[in-house]
Amino acid sequence: LSVVPSWPLLATGLLAASLLNPAFVPKLVFTAYVDWTTAVVLAIAAVAVWRTLEAALAGDTARTRGDAIAAGLALAALVNLKQANLVLVLLVAIGGAVAWISTRPRHLPDALSLCAILVPAMIVYATWRQHVGTHIRGGDFSFLPLDSWLWDSVWDIAARMGSIAAKKGGYFGLMLVLMFFAARALWRGPDKFGRLAIVTATVFLGYNAFLYVTYVGAFGAFEGRNAASYWRYNTQLGVLAVATAAFGLGQIWKDRLSASLKAYMTSRYVAGLAIGLILLAPLTQLHRIRFDINPAKTYVRQVGSEIKTRLTPGSRLAVIDRQDNGFWALLIRYEVGRAAAVRSLSDSARSEEHTSELQSRFGISYA
Repeated sequence: LSVVPSWPLLATGLLAASLLNPAFVPKLVFTAYVDWTTAVVLAIAAVAVWRTLEAALAGDTARTRGDAIAAGLALAALVNLKQANLVLVLLVAIGGAVAWISTRPRHLPDALSLCAILVPAMIVYATWRQHVGTHIRGGDFSFLPLDSWLWDSVWDIAARMGSIAAKKGGYFGLMLVLMFFAARALWRGPDKFGRLAIVTATVFLGYNAFLYVTYVGAFGAFEGRNAASYWRYNTQLGVLAVATAAFGLGQIWKDRLSASLKAYMTSRYVAGLAIGLILLAPLTQLHRIRFDINPAKTYVRQVGSEIKTRLTPGSRLAVIDRQDNGFWALLIRYEVGRAAAVRSLSDSARSEEHTSELQSRFGISYA
C-alpha cells in the first residue's frame, strides 16, 4: 500500500467484512468449516487477478509481474483449502479473461499469457488427484451416472434454490446489483469498477450454475431435491461481493461526492462511531458468537450423556421433538454414540394414543 490505512479506515473495513456483510453467518465463521476461509481467500485471489489485469492494461510490467505472482499463490491456496474450489479458481480466471477481452478484444495473445497465473493452482490440484488415485479407495465425491441424475426434478430443484435465495435478499440483492453493473460494463465498455464487477458476476453466475448441476447429478435424491446447503455455499462469495461493492462506492466517493460531504464522512465523529461499533459489536453479539452456549442445548447433552450410562447393548432410543427438525435427536445421538440406535419421531407419532403402539412396535425409551 502506498498509504498506511488509518484506524477509522481499518474499523470500517472490519465492519464491512462482518456486520455489514450480508453473507456473514457466525455459525459458519466461528467453526472449523472452511467456508469463511474460502470466502476470504477467494476475494483476495479475485482482486489480485483484477489488479494484474489493471496493471497489464496500464503497461506497468513490474506491477503486473508482482500482482500475477500474488494472484497465482492465492489461487493455489484457494484450491488447496478444498479441491472442489477448483471451480472457483476457473471461474475467477474466466471472469478475468472476459474482463480483458471486453476491454481489448484484439489482444488475445496477451490474455493467454496471463493464464500462467493458473499454473500453481493446477500443480496443487494435480498433486491431490495423484493422492486420491493412489491412496483413497473408491475415489472422492463425484457425479453419478447420467441415468441416476434427478431429471424429473430439475424444475423443482431450481424452484427450491430460488426459494432459498428469496429469503437472503441482502446477499442476492447485492449480487443482482453487481450483475447489472457488469452487464452495463460489457455493453458500454468497462472501466476499473466494471472489470471487477465482471469478474464477480462471472464467479456468481458460474458457481450457482455449477451448484445447480451438482444438485441434479451428484448429491442424490434427498439432498439434491432440497438444494442442501445452498445458502452456506453462497456465503463463500460474500467477501468478494462486499469488496467489489466497496470499490464501487469508493469510485462514487472519489468522483461524485462534494467536498463538504467528504469532510463530514471523514470527521472524527464518524470515525469514532466506526471504531466504537467494531469494539462494541463482539460484546453486544455474544449470543451470536457463542451460539453453542445455550441452556437447552447444554441440558439435552447432559441428558444424553446420562442416558448413555443406562443403556444396554442393542438399545433403541427415540427422541420426540415438538419442532421436529431433528436437531435434538442429533445432539442425543452425538452423546449416546454407538450405545444405541437413535431416531426422531414425527408429529404423527406423538399423541398419547400412539404411546403403547410405539412401545410395543419399537421398544423405545423417551427423551
